This record gives sequence, structure tokens and C-alpha cells, in this order.
Amino acid sequence: DPLELRLATDALHLKLDEQELAKRISLFGGTARYTLTSDADFIRTGKKALSTALVQIETVEHVRRCFEGTMDLDQVVHRLLHYCVDENDWMETKLKPASKIVASMLHER
Repeated sequence: DPLELRLATDALHLKLDEQELAKRISLFGGTARYTLTSDADFIRTGKKALSTALVQIETVEHVRRCFEGTMDLDQVVHRLLHYCVDENDWMETKLKPASKIVASMLHER
């Protein structure tokens, strides 16, 4: 949730402006370790990990298997997709792209 991340930024006294936070959320989704860091090298490593994962998606079948959770490459799924929990049944989950940018990149593959 962008509001929670903004509140966390303030509580942690991070020097992230709204634009930088929005940029990180659009790329990494709500993953706190990438959105709430002041370490530029860590951000670059995260971007590289996304790129590395994306190049391993070579076919539509790979994309389908990612969403089914049957892709052999755990790090690919882990980097590109997030679990969404059904609020009515915490045991029910679905995979969705980690962010809008990741969704667009997957679509292009």
C-alpha cells in the first residue's frame, strides 16, 4: 500500500521524496526492502535481478507456468510475481505481477 510505505518512509526518517517513492513502487511493487532503502547499490541490484529474471522468460508457456506456480525457476517467479491473499480465506492465494512495469514487461515477452 503506497500510503503505508509513505508512512514508513516518514517513520524511518528516510530522505525519499514522493516522486522517488512512486518510481520505486511502480517498478518493485510494494516490496519494502526495495522501496524503503537509501542504498543505491541495493536498488541497482534489485533492478538487475528483475532484468535477469525477465530474460529467462522465453515463451508464452513460461509466462503461463509462472502464474500457475509450476515454473522450475523459483527465483524468476519470486522476482516477478507476488502472492495476493484472499481476505476472506487466508489459505487462498493468487499470483500477480510484482508491479505494473513488471506486468508490462511480461506482456512484451
